[in-house]
Amino acid sequence: MNNVDLFLKYLAGELEQKEAAELERKLESDHQLRQEFEAVSDAWALVRAQLRKKDEDDFKMRLLEVMERSEPGPLKRSAFRNRWAFVALPLAGAVALLLVIFVWFRNQDRLVERYYHPGEDPVVLALSDLPRGEPVKGILLYNQGNYRACMEEMAQLLQQDPGDRPALLYYLLASLETGNEPEGIRMFERYGGDRTDQVDQAIAWYAALAMIKTGREKEASDLLSTLAEHAGNYRTGARRLLKRVSK
Repeated sequence: MNNVDLFLKYLAGELEQKEAAELERKLESDHQLRQEFEAVSDAWALVRAQLRKKDEDDFKMRLLEVMERSEPGPLKRSAFRNRWAFVALPLAGAVALLLVIFVWFRNQDRLVERYYHPGEDPVVLALSDLPRGEPVKGILLYNQGNYRACMEEMAQLLQQDPGDRPALLYYLLASLETGNEPEGIRMFERYGGDRTDQVDQAIAWYAALAMIKTGREKEASDLLSTLAEHAGNYRTGARRLLKRVSK
């Protein structure tokens, strides 16, 4: 695996804890490697921000700014305290990297957008119609568009009750809305089950979508294969999406 692939997997939350810790250790001691990471990290953040706003014109404008930059400026990565670096990649390489990441995210987003319709999902709609009260505070926050607050609320509920399926489902939904798919996947991997009731099927469906958006097609395919085998709201979509992901 080359450095760029390694950095992208780290930023997407796809590295195992041991691998991530090893990379962080190397970044502490290897100045050149840290410079390369900062360049990739900056490109990643730019593309994610533009795609979340779905503003391709603004992205192109910012890309031109990068191309016209004559002197690289300092970049700071909040995950690494007191570390500053200058972009070390050649300008042409940096621009190419931006385009590669942009195209990759754009393709993944377009694929997921075809199948992501929680506002029309019978399971999501049924849970949204639960009697109002403290147990469904997170659902109310989600419906109000307070997605980060929803995630915080649902994380607390899952700590108290790991079997709280609606909390896990809405945590996943909120992570997809905020572009924090790796967080949703980590929560799914920690609390997700293998039952086949409607809520569990919904959890598997949205976890699969989150995995597709972060490049984890193999794991997404495993979830989709299970959904494709069982009757339910997601079987048809799972079968169609499985064909696209398996190409």
